[in-house]
Amino acid sequence: MLDTSRMTALILLTILGTTIWLGFDASQRDWRNNSFARSAAIWVLGAVAMWLVVFPLYLVQRGRVPLKQAR
Repeated sequence: MLDTSRMTALILLTILGTTIWLGFDASQRDWRNNSFARSAAIWVLGAVAMWLVVFPLYLVQRGRVPLKQAR
């Protein structure tokens, strides 16, 4: 069984890793018409502030938002 400090470290590492992934993934999508967040930066800030709410919301929203067109 994990002790409290290891469990805390594992949770923080999970939050950090998924927030970094969210940033990279969100930067590849066109958020201009999204009513919740209009940029990848807003998604990342939201995940840092309220990960438990924002990360699942991002997973739902990302399927509804197109990828940016290649330039």
